[in-house]
Order: sequence, then C-alpha cells, then structure tokens
Amino acid sequence: MVTRSFDMIVALLGVMKAGAAYLPIDPDYPVNRIEYMLADSGAQILLTEEKLSNDVKCNATTLCVHDESLYQEEEPGHGFRLHTADHHAYVIYTSGSTGNPKGVMITHQAVHNFTKAMAEEIGFNPGKSILGLTTISFDIFVLETWVPLTKGLTVVIASETDQIDPRALSRLITNHHVEMLQITPSRLKMLMTSDPEMKFLNKVSDIMLGGEPLPIHLLHKLQNISGLTIYNMYGPTETTVWSCVSNLTSKSNVDIGRPIANTQVFLVDDNDMLVPVGVPGELCIGGEGLAAGYWRREDLTEQKFVDNPHIPERKMYRTGDLAKWREDGSLEYIGRTDFQVKIRGYRIELEEIEKTMIRQLPVKEAVAAAKEDEHGNYYLCAYYVPADEAKTDSIRESLLKSLPEYMVPSYFIPLEQMPLTPNGKIDKKALPEPESGQFASEVYTPPGNELEERLAQLWKEELGLERVGIHDNFF
Repeated sequence: MVTRSFDMIVALLGVMKAGAAYLPIDPDYPVNRIEYMLADSGAQILLTEEKLSNDVKCNATTLCVHDESLYQEEEPGHGFRLHTADHHAYVIYTSGSTGNPKGVMITHQAVHNFTKAMAEEIGFNPGKSILGLTTISFDIFVLETWVPLTKGLTVVIASETDQIDPRALSRLITNHHVEMLQITPSRLKMLMTSDPEMKFLNKVSDIMLGGEPLPIHLLHKLQNISGLTIYNMYGPTETTVWSCVSNLTSKSNVDIGRPIANTQVFLVDDNDMLVPVGVPGELCIGGEGLAAGYWRREDLTEQKFVDNPHIPERKMYRTGDLAKWREDGSLEYIGRTDFQVKIRGYRIELEEIEKTMIRQLPVKEAVAAAKEDEHGNYYLCAYYVPADEAKTDSIRESLLKSLPEYMVPSYFIPLEQMPLTPNGKIDKKALPEPESGQFASEVYTPPGNELEERLAQLWKEELGLERVGIHDNFF
C-alpha cells in the first residue's frame, strides 16, 4: 500500500524476490475496506509508507519502504526463495456479490504466459516507453509494469495528480515521449475533452483500450491519427488481465479479437453446448491464464471455475459475459448475463452496493443500477425504501466509509416501494429515471454571492443539471 512512485516498483520487486505474493492496495480505498482485505487475506507484512499506515489497524507487521535499514543486506541472496510456476504471484481483490470484495489468486505460470503472449501480439520492443497509469489495485497494472520491465522498456509512472488531471496527464505523455499507452475509453474521453485535437497522441505508436466496451465513434476518431496502431483488449481478472486482443487499426467495427497464446474461448448455451457462429453464448475461458481460484472461497471457486466439458481434465472460467463468433473468427462482445457492470473500467458487483446500503443505512430495500447518459457515459444510480421515517442524510458519506469512490452511486432515489414484475421480482425496467434534484448531495445549499452563482450556472450548463449547490461534489 504505497503512493505512486519509484518505490512502488522497488517494493513489488522486493516481494517477488523474497518468494512471496503481493496484495495490491490502493491507499485511496476506505480504511474499512483496506482493513477487511488485510484481515481476509491473512497478510503477514504490510509494506507501506509512514503517512499511510497511521489509520489502518491490522495484525500484519508494518514495514516502511522509506526505512533505510531495510536496504542493508547482510549476505547476498539471504532468505530468497525460488518460485515454482504454481506459486502465487499476486492476490487481487475485486468487487464481490456478498457485500465484501473477494481475492483472486494468480500464479506465476499465468503471469508468465500473459507476459509472453502480450509480447507476441503487441510490439513491446526494448527501448520503447510505456505509461504506467493504472492504479495498483486494478489488474491491468500488470501490463504496464511486469510486461515492459521484462522486455526492456521504460515505464513512465503517472502520479496521483496525473491520474485525475487531464492536462497534467497530457503533459506527462508529451514531455516523456510516451510511445505505448494503455487506457480505458472513459479516461481517453476525459483526455480528449481537454485536448480535442488529441495532440497528446502525436508520439504514441500503440494504444491499448480495454476495461469497458469501446464506442465506435471513439475508434473512428483514433483511426484518423496516422501511425497509430489501435488494440482492443478483453479479459476478466480471473484469467489474468487480458485474454483476447484485436488490432482495430483498419477495422470498421469493434470486436475483441481472438484468444492470446495458450488461451481457449468457448461460447456455450445454457447446457454448456458450443453455439454456432453468429449465435450469442456465455463466454468461458480456459488455458494457462486461469487463476488458482478465489482466496478462502471454495464455494465460489467451484461455481465459477468449472470442469471443461470440451477439454478433459481441464477447467474453464465462466465470465458471465455474452459474446458471439463472427464469420472472420473474431469475437464480438455483447454484454453481461448477471448484475455485474463496468463503470469507467472498474468492475462493479451491483449486489455489493445494495448489501452495503442495507447494512449501513436505515433502509429496508436497496437496488443499484447502471444508467447511460446522453453522451454514452455510464453512471450508477441507487434506489431505496427508507425504514419507517428514519433519516437518510449523508448517504454518500456513509457509503464512502466502506466503498471506494467509484462504487458510490451518483444518484440516490427514495421510493415508497420497489416496483415488481408479475412474478414478484423487482422490476428494474420500471425504476424511475433520476432527476437532477436527486443528485448525490442530499443537502442543497444555494449560491450565496455573484461568483458562486456564476460558477453554479457553468456547472448546470456543463452537466445538464437543474440546480447545483455550493457543497455539491463534482466527482
């Protein structure tokens, strides 16, 4: 759990050389979530910085990466252990439908296969530079660190400020002559807002997009940039970062391509039978990239990592995604089969939000839904039935104590009762569309002077809201 710096890479390499597995924790996560991950994982050592560890209570031994005494080696190679392919390289926590995140165990075999396969698909050539942009707790971080470092590239680490300031990020890409860029479509749109001509891509030779569906209009804009190779990536955490890659540079439609080396994709129907070309089926993945399962969740491991009926004595992972084969042998992503969504590249279990609301708030029922605005951006909306006449002030602040910012809905809408389908299930299609007055800030404080009035007016026009209070939080 460290800030984004050179020390972050040093710490990761130290964990690897010591023969251990690392658990990446974003310091911006709520303290409750961090403490849950440390307790659930049984982590023995917390490698961190002094300023970050003050609020976190855990049983792990805390070591500060800036402690000079840690770097005084007594004898060469003392204490180092060799890994086998089956040892865990990292355990990464993703959103979980139980109301708590779950740990995914990734082996060295899986990371090695991913590293080698990516270099076969994309030009990770020695001497090139790649932007290290992704948060450490998001598994595509692996593509920006282990892949380039093992192939002789330079990694340019974006700071926390660079991550949220599009102008600062554009300057970083330009000033350091970044040639390879991995980015979610949402963050790319953010960059384009501050630089519509996309000058930040002038020196970029390879752009890798993933984490969420790529809008066709965004592909067409990128295709207008000469010398830019455009890749679309697909893959869940459970199959080690990316499992499919498509070179879209000259394609007229968006697809997720074909499986990378030593990876198999099976599109199956409800009976696990393979579906023909053009017919949607659940996307299941097998091969060397499969995770070892979920940490201390044998029930869920058995449910998601099932016996592969098409390759004896091997497993395949049920992604819950729908896709279909195209005539040219590429895969077309269609959507989800369950209640999991992608918002700005982050994988979110809607059930985790719902259970957290019921656990922490005076509400009888809660439903979370993903909505799409007029610009094609997705956001979260929560509906709830208050318990009696209990106050539901500060919903957002309460949820931020245990959920990361990206999982807290933008809208909270109270209902007298949830709409139901004829068979008694909650009718999500009948849930009302949010209005600006139901925005996440529950307490409205109007502008108090001319400057605040002008600022509020600008925000209203830009975001299409009916009102903006002086305490409303843009994020």
